Amino acid sequence: MSRIEVVRLYRVAMPLVTPWGSDVGRESSIESVLLNLVTTDHSVWSEVTPHAAPIYTPEWAGGVVSCLRDFLVPELFRCPSLEPAAVGTRLQKFKGNDYAHGAIDIALWLLKAKTCDQSLAQVVGVNKDSTRVGEALGREASIDHLLKKIQAAIDQGYARVKLKYGPGWDFAMLSAVRGTYPHFPLHIDCNGAYDESEIANLAKLDQFNLLMIEQPFAADDLLSHVGLAKVAQTPICIDESVTSLDVVRTAVTLGACQWVHLKPGRIGGLSAVKKIHDFCVSENVACAIGSDLSSAIGEQIVVAASLLPGVKLATAAFPSGRLYPQELATEPLQFHRDSEGFLVVRVDGFREPNDEILQKWCVEKIELRPS
Repeated sequence: MSRIEVVRLYRVAMPLVTPWGSDVGRESSIESVLLNLVTTDHSVWSEVTPHAAPIYTPEWAGGVVSCLRDFLVPELFRCPSLEPAAVGTRLQKFKGNDYAHGAIDIALWLLKAKTCDQSLAQVVGVNKDSTRVGEALGREASIDHLLKKIQAAIDQGYARVKLKYGPGWDFAMLSAVRGTYPHFPLHIDCNGAYDESEIANLAKLDQFNLLMIEQPFAADDLLSHVGLAKVAQTPICIDESVTSLDVVRTAVTLGACQWVHLKPGRIGGLSAVKKIHDFCVSENVACAIGSDLSSAIGEQIVVAASLLPGVKLATAAFPSGRLYPQELATEPLQFHRDSEGFLVVRVDGFREPNDEILQKWCVEKIELRPS
């Protein structure tokens, strides 16, 4: 039986080509955590991207490394089985810290795929290997600049565009975009920027024929999501609210959403994605799979999860060079155009970091071995 020889943790700060702006802040670099799991038979790399500060969720990259170092990896060493489900059961005594749990869970799925000599798509349980791609755009320097980026996305074959939306970058911006692109598939992401006093104003967005309004209210404010869903024709999507299957079950039961946005690293890994996805399928609730702006090491997991049958939105995966001046992985994701001209990304192989770039961007490294 395969045994763990070493686990290496790397916290990296990946410099962005241009700053990424949303309602919660503006970042010039993105912090990710890489986990290298080495067994007697295989070596795999997982990546989760909680960012440098707890602005999107309560977690941050430095805290994820600490949780892995002090609690989760030592417990992993004591696990008799390296099956994702068995390890997940063993680690569930450590509450919260979903990014940290996700780093281990994703590594174990990759290990399972290598051990079974299967692709990641196969081990997840799907029989296709590619999916269409959507674009996500942050707050730009001007509306004109945003319009140019949307046109570039259309020219490059993206199937839809998500726009950040919040106070100061809201109705006027969306009016200009819809006036220029009246029929192209668009949706907005509010990152919890509003409260219940804005329900009536958000309902006015029905005129823009959006695919969805994502996370208009705070993560724990499901009742405001319910209130908006009652008066708006535009579907509501939850993202930061998705912290467990139980929360999603509650949101769906209350009528808070018609879409559920799943980010594998953020919600605890592929095991959590599959559980929530299966529930959503049973309740006729659509799923979207999203990215935390990871390198291709993390994006390959996003793409694999996007192949699940309940996922109804083109995936959020970024070509190398779109976000970062260099690709951290030794091999970028593979994109091509399908027969209708849309951009498509494939799940292929197992990615690991370029050692030179890893050392350049690394701000913290820890090596742990079983005692």
